[in-house]
Amino acid sequence: MKTIFAAILLLIAAVAYSQVAPDKLISVHYNNKTAEEVLKDLQQTQNISFSYAPTLLPLDKKINLNADNKPV
Repeated sequence: MKTIFAAILLLIAAVAYSQVAPDKLISVHYNNKTAEEVLKDLQQTQNISFSYAPTLLPLDKKINLNADNKPV
């Protein structure tokens, strides 16, 4: 689960770096959601696009992600 969490954070950081103002802060709270649900929700609510190979990420794994006022 830590690997999935780290992979998602890296994806967020890499993609958001080129798309979002560096001073933008976001708060997100996901409990017992699949990685796919989290990525889709972040795309919709934060206007962030992700590019990944679904065969390489375990998108059906359940994760918890809680972040308050964190830079994208």
